Amino acid sequence: MAELDAGMDRILLARGRAGEWLNRADSLDAMLKGRSNDHEVEKSRLEDLDMIKGISDFQTKQVALEAALKSYAQVQRMSLFQYVG
Repeated sequence: MAELDAGMDRILLARGRAGEWLNRADSLDAMLKGRSNDHEVEKSRLEDLDMIKGISDFQTKQVALEAALKSYAQVQRMSLFQYVG
């Protein structure tokens, strides 16, 4: 009877490990499917970029950055008295 109990314990332990591995596999599968969907959405977004609008937005941001840098450089050259006056 003791051998049967020990055998049953080993079977239950093996079933527990198998269930644990199946849960891990399911979790990994769900995570990979989610990442795959995210990658497809990002790929679609990048491929569907309107080049004219993209270039226009880039140039607008570039002009704004240049203007900010020029005004910052001018402010840095002013002395405190020129700034106040």
